[in-house]
Amino acid sequence: DEALVELIEEQQCDRIRYAAPGRAPESVLRAVGDSGIYVAQSPVLASGRVELLWYLREQSISHDYHRYGNAGDRSGETRRPVL
Repeated sequence: DEALVELIEEQQCDRIRYAAPGRAPESVLRAVGDSGIYVAQSPVLASGRVELLWYLREQSISHDYHRYGNAGDRSGETRRPVL
């Protein structure tokens, strides 16, 4: 617990997951309260696809097209074919 508190104080983690409510030690919750790091304490779900949403970070990068297909002012430009 002390090592985790040190990581929290050094801002070395974004979120923490405990398997059930009430399992997080008081020292960890105190450290998190000052840092703004999220602590998930709800019961673990049997569905991995849903459970892993706690850890999902979405990022989309496009060099040629807008993410949603709207090129705006550049809509008249000649584009490469989409592969």
